[in-house]
Amino acid sequence: MLILIDEDMEGLFEFAKTKDIELGDLPVEHAMKLLSDFSPEDRAILYMVIGTRPGRLMELDPKLSARENIREKVASPGSDLYFDPRLHLSDIMRARDSYVPQLYAIATARTSSMKDISDAAGWPPATVNSNMNRLMEMKLVEKHYPYGEDPETTNRTRYRFPDPLMRFYFTNLIYYERKEPEKIMAGLNAYLEKRFPDLAADYLRFRFGGEYGIWWNFKYDIPVAGRDGDGKSLIAFTRWNGDVAKGEDLNMVRRVRRSRNSDRCFLIYKPGYTYECVRRSLKMDDRVELVRFDYMMEDLEKEEGFRKD
Repeated sequence: MLILIDEDMEGLFEFAKTKDIELGDLPVEHAMKLLSDFSPEDRAILYMVIGTRPGRLMELDPKLSARENIREKVASPGSDLYFDPRLHLSDIMRARDSYVPQLYAIATARTSSMKDISDAAGWPPATVNSNMNRLMEMKLVEKHYPYGEDPETTNRTRYRFPDPLMRFYFTNLIYYERKEPEKIMAGLNAYLEKRFPDLAADYLRFRFGGEYGIWWNFKYDIPVAGRDGDGKSLIAFTRWNGDVAKGEDLNMVRRVRRSRNSDRCFLIYKPGYTYECVRRSLKMDDRVELVRFDYMMEDLEKEEGFRKD
């Protein structure tokens, strides 16, 4: 199908209004262009909560902040996007209520491993595994592995929601059912902390090409791990809330980079970096890079990212 749109993508918005055909997710850089009326921080927040689906982006009010949009259009009963996850579930499954406890467990379990999901749902592993296969068939949930490990041999598996809004809904399911939007908003910063690596991974993909995931073992998680378009291995650590990065943060990522033998490592901390951290990073080799949040968002507004000739 060919869709003709104008420079401002008004045609895309009009097409997204049709309910018969569902458009897929936009690349992050295109979504950022559509959200250009919002501040850089607001664009990041909307990306992490709503995603990049055009039909959802068109429901936003540019006169409101991201948090106001989420409260009024996502978390408040009767709002446009409040019913979106429920309606989608009703469209694709018959016994919706029988899967809800497991979906809630996937969103809130400690690591989203099969054991943790089973414990959180209070169901035997065999039941959880059978349900999980059905949820993956419906593309509500996807299985993932530590980046770079062979799915056939690794014994480390986790599950996640590919749809950001569905993940947000089930993370806050209790408050949705109680119709308590203010409690949903009270937990927003903690939620964004966990989702910031998704934006960081999309930023690295836009800037360097390649593919990215996460990596974990029994000691720690690396929130972003992958290879760039030239095949070099990259890892990144992120922070949305809290303190600025200090010298000890730099030491930590450098140790992890060496243990993983990664070609490059990135610190993507929204709160920023201390003078000491910046000074020490300049004296290190160029394989550790500090990325300022505002620079990252500026990069995502550019017309082109990585190109491999």
